[in-house]
Amino acid sequence: MKSLVLLVAAVALVGCGDDTTTSSTQDLAAVADLSVAADMTSLSCMSILACQAGCGQNLICQAGCRESGTTMGKSLYDAFAGCVALACSADDGGTAACSGPTDTRPACQACLTNTATQAPSTMAPCHAEYVACASD
Repeated sequence: MKSLVLLVAAVALVGCGDDTTTSSTQDLAAVADLSVAADMTSLSCMSILACQAGCGQNLICQAGCRESGTTMGKSLYDAFAGCVALACSADDGGTAACSGPTDTRPACQACLTNTATQAPSTMAPCHAEYVACASD
């Protein structure tokens, strides 16, 4: 859930820019992140994950990756990200490593990272959501 909340917050920042320039060149203040190509508009769920992996901790870049996904890609990504967040929360049998969506403690971050990276393993939490994402 934390990743999803951070993602939504980052998306809100993407639209900020200076549109008062009348030059014929592109106004770079209006471009949120140059690492996400403007014509990248049809990413699958796995492509969204791969794109985000290249963003590191840049939340605006990560949000751009998700927004560049197809409707199905975004839906599957959201299901996977939600599962990872739920696995680390105190709700529904989660590990309780994360106290809420804004928890940035190392234990919470480690849980989110470990849950996401272990998802390809058959017995891992969120495996079904990962497989659905990989099949997109």
